[in-house]
Amino acid sequence: MITHFFVLSNRGDKIISRNYRYDIFDGVEDLFFHHIRNENGPHYQKPVFNQQGINFFHVRKAGLYVVCTSRDNPSPVTIFEILERACVLIRDFTGQLSEDSIRKNFVLVYELLDELFDFGHVQTTQTNILTYCVQNEPVETVDVPTTSGLFNLNIPLVDPKTVKSTATCLPITKKNDQIFVDVLERINCEFSNKGEIIRSEIIGQLIVKSYLLGNPLIRIALNNDLQIGSEQNASYALSRVDCMNFNEILNLEEFEYGRQLSFYPQDGEINLLNYRVTNNLNILMPFRIFPEINQVSNFKVEAYFKIRADFQNTTSATNVLVKIPVPKNSIGVNVNISSGSNEKDTSSQHSYEYKQNEQVVIWGIKKFQGQTEQIIKLRVTLSASGENSTSGNNENNLSLVKRQFGPLSMRFEIPMHNMSGLQLRYLKIGTEGGLDDSKNKTKQKRWVRYVTQAGSYCGRVY
Repeated sequence: MITHFFVLSNRGDKIISRNYRYDIFDGVEDLFFHHIRNENGPHYQKPVFNQQGINFFHVRKAGLYVVCTSRDNPSPVTIFEILERACVLIRDFTGQLSEDSIRKNFVLVYELLDELFDFGHVQTTQTNILTYCVQNEPVETVDVPTTSGLFNLNIPLVDPKTVKSTATCLPITKKNDQIFVDVLERINCEFSNKGEIIRSEIIGQLIVKSYLLGNPLIRIALNNDLQIGSEQNASYALSRVDCMNFNEILNLEEFEYGRQLSFYPQDGEINLLNYRVTNNLNILMPFRIFPEINQVSNFKVEAYFKIRADFQNTTSATNVLVKIPVPKNSIGVNVNISSGSNEKDTSSQHSYEYKQNEQVVIWGIKKFQGQTEQIIKLRVTLSASGENSTSGNNENNLSLVKRQFGPLSMRFEIPMHNMSGLQLRYLKIGTEGGLDDSKNKTKQKRWVRYVTQAGSYCGRVY
């Protein structure tokens, strides 16, 4: 099925490359990178394309190109699932998926790929099975936080309430009797030019990564008011999802009445369940987008974009990135940024860049606090050659200008925030004597995190 598997850096450097069938010429990595980065070519940034009789499939992860090639015509869905699993396996065995981690553990990664594929055919993608096949020890590339005191004097400290995200960047062979649970939600939403929601979708995952010693029984309980399926009695349910599918390792005997899930954890990262919420008007989206376009003259246009954060003010979104396409015949853009609530520290929290070759303005916000507003004003100068700069009816000209603005798109991450209302009531770890044995309760650590990210989050201008 697969002829070639390789990983390239963002610069095109070959990090890992394994040829399984030798029916493709050498230098296929350069051929892929040339076409995927050529902006004027027909295959620019395409996940699947064919060149010289070779089918290329790739995904972008952590700034890396993870690529598979084939002379045959395999199912793209299957290949992408294999690529996603390969990324998860590399992260499980090396601690993290990055260029530095792969280079330092290249012997381990090659051994992993040899066990994963045999003459281009997938053997297994289960982490617990591959653990017995991979013999090389990983080289850690991340400084994982410990509980030692100042100057590594091993001073006893009180158990911390939080831990850095790099704590999960340990190889699965490094057991430290901890378990990490992530409730990850991605939001797909589209707004009209008046700020009204046209469609909305929340795609959620419950992900577990276990470093527990042994193989104890784990029991997770979700909120009792969780409703799955139809909208019947939805007014009495604080949390409702349209559908939910479960991992095969889960025991669902107590889920129907008590919303409890029990399982024995496997090595590596496990996706316990997936759920989806579609067009639920009772859920308030985290950001609202309000555009306004005014034509100053035939060659100047002013555009205002107000973004309002509707989540609680105790939470802040990080790494907010707003992408605003401008008309193709723009020759200059003047940008002015202001805050609707607090104009202090605006320069340090905001950044922008006008890319004239792409005709887009990129607006970055380091920290966007809830219940606040941010406003960006664009003063766009148009060339005389554009169709929207011709003399005539001003209303028609303004309509043509609005058509060339947008759609505005956003990318953000909101830590410890949950949109669907799905919550974990408790997380219990069992032993041979039962659940939550008093001897092991103080040793085992449980970490739960809620993260909301933007998927396709955009707003229309016209």
